[in-house]
Amino acid sequence: MSDDREETPPEQTGEQTGEQTGEQAREKAYSTEQFAFVETDSEADEEVSSWLSFMNSRAGRKVDRREQRRERRVLLGATLGLVALIAGVVFWKPWSTSGKSVDTGHHVMGADRVAVLFQVQATNSEAATSAILLHDRRGGGKGALVTVPADLVLPVEGEGRLTVRSALAEAGPTLTREALAELLGVPLVGSWVLDQTEFTLLVDRLGGIRVGGQTLTGAQALARVRNADAAKDVLTAFTGAFPGAFGAGRDLLLDFGILAAPGLPVDLLGAVVTGLSRDGAAGKLGVGVLPLDDSGHGLNVAAALPVVRDLLGGEPGEGRGDATPRIQVQLAPNAGIREPDVRADVLNAGYEYLDGGAAPAGAASVVLVRPSLPDAQALGETIAMTLGLPTSAVKLSDDVPFTADVLVVLGPRAKG
Repeated sequence: MSDDREETPPEQTGEQTGEQTGEQAREKAYSTEQFAFVETDSEADEEVSSWLSFMNSRAGRKVDRREQRRERRVLLGATLGLVALIAGVVFWKPWSTSGKSVDTGHHVMGADRVAVLFQVQATNSEAATSAILLHDRRGGGKGALVTVPADLVLPVEGEGRLTVRSALAEAGPTLTREALAELLGVPLVGSWVLDQTEFTLLVDRLGGIRVGGQTLTGAQALARVRNADAAKDVLTAFTGAFPGAFGAGRDLLLDFGILAAPGLPVDLLGAVVTGLSRDGAAGKLGVGVLPLDDSGHGLNVAAALPVVRDLLGGEPGEGRGDATPRIQVQLAPNAGIREPDVRADVLNAGYEYLDGGAAPAGAASVVLVRPSLPDAQALGETIAMTLGLPTSAVKLSDDVPFTADVLVVLGPRAKG
C-alpha cells in the first residue's frame, strides 16, 4: 500500500535547513554595541535625575533665586529706561519752538542785539518807507520793529540836514543809516534796501501777508506800505511771513537773490528776520513808531524816548564818533543878545553849536543837560558860565532834542 504523503526532497530540506542556520547565525552576529542607545538613554535619565536633585537641593534653590533676581533687575532697568525716555520726550518737547532744538541762527549774530535799517526804495531812489528791525537773542529771543517817519530830519555827515526820505537818494544807504544810528543812539549793523519791484515780488514769494484779517498781494502791500500810518502793520506782517527756522529763511533770501551788503551778510540778515518771525509768533515782538514833534521834522522827545529806550535799547547821543557836546541854543525875542555872538561863544569854548531857532517870548533862561552824559552837571555849569548865566539855571532833564546834548534857552536878561 502506497503512502500518499509527499516526501520532501532531500535537496529542498537541505536548503531550508541551510537558510534557517544562516538566519540563526545572523541573529547571533548582532553585538551589544548595536544597542548602545539603550545605555545612552539610561545615562541621560541619570543626568536629568541628578539635575533635578541639584535643583531641589539648597545650592540649586540659591542659584534659582539668583537668576530670578537678575531677571528682575533687567526688567526693572528696562522699565526705568522706558520711563526716562518718555519723560525726556515730554519735557524736552523736540517739536516745540523753544530751547536749543530750534534752528535760530543765533550763532551768526555775533552780539546779543542786532539791529538793521530796512528801506523800500521808490522809483525816484527816495525812501518809500523805513523801519528798524531788531532781534535780541537773550531770554529766548525778543525783538522790535519801529517805523521811521520819512519826514524826520537827520544831520547827515557831509550832506547837512536831510529828511529820511531824501537821504537815501542823496547820501545813500550807509550815510543815512549812520545818521539815524547817531541820532537815536542805536547801533545799526547794516541796511537792507529793496526797490519797489523786489519788495512786491518777495511778498508774493512769501505767499502774501495777512493784515487786518485780509491777505495782501505784493502790489497791495506796496500800496499800503507807502502810507506812514499803515506801514507798521504791513511790515510786521511782512517779517511774520518768513519761516521761523533760520536755515529755511536764509535759503529763501539766497534763492530770491538777496546779496550781502556792507556789514550785513545774508546769514546775519536771515538770523534777524527769522528771529522777528519767531518773536511775533511768540508774542515777544515790540512794535512802535518814532513820533514827530509839532514841526513835523524833529522827534517828539517825551513820546520818542520810551520807544528808543524800551524797544530799541538806545540812548540819544551814545555811539557818536565825535564826542564833542552839541549845544542847541534858542533865543527869546527880547533876549538882548545877538545870535552870532552866542555862536562864537559856544564854538570858542570847544562845543558844537546848533541853531535852535526862536524861543517863546518871555521864556526863562535855562540850561537843560541830558542826564546820561558823562559829568552832566559839571558840563552844564561850564556852559552856563560861558554864556553868562548863573549855575542855578542848570537842570538835568531828558527834555532835550535828540539832535543835541544840551539845550540852552536864553530869555530876557535880568536888569541891573
